Amino acid sequence: MSDLSLAATSPCAGMLPARAGALALTEAEARPIWALATPRDPNSAQAALKSLALHWPAANARHVAGAAEIAFFDRQHCILIGAEPSAALQKALRVTDQSDAWAVVLLSGAGATEALTRLSTLDLHAMPDGACARSPLGHMACHYTHLGADHWRLMVFRSMAATMVREVKEAMHHIDASHG
Repeated sequence: MSDLSLAATSPCAGMLPARAGALALTEAEARPIWALATPRDPNSAQAALKSLALHWPAANARHVAGAAEIAFFDRQHCILIGAEPSAALQKALRVTDQSDAWAVVLLSGAGATEALTRLSTLDLHAMPDGACARSPLGHMACHYTHLGADHWRLMVFRSMAATMVREVKEAMHHIDASHG
């Protein structure tokens, strides 16, 4: 019988950080991620979210309160990041722990938005700070969050981590070369 040893690794283990000129791609700190589906009871859901100082966001918006964040996902779903849902929230909403399902990276530096425009169909230059949207990144489903000037958070399914890192790094190198 062989000895088997398993160790938890992050989705981008061994692939990041990466730099190309002014651009930096890093793996985001692991935080709990919960999918929240349409409220069973909208009044109870709002009250439960209020206990976290949050509320259900409008389309392509997000709200941050301390370490907790709620972000629009689609017309019936949001994601809760960085906080555990209370029992009241779990009762009011359909809640699923997806913490291990996502690869989450941060792209920052002069040219970050330009690099992502090579991979996205979104008009990223028009997205205001704090906005979020779902759209393909190359051929992968991605959740984009504009964290500030030339600062982005990208979330793809964990199984796509290596592909995302490879494609974003290639776009980073193209931007660095064109600015070189």
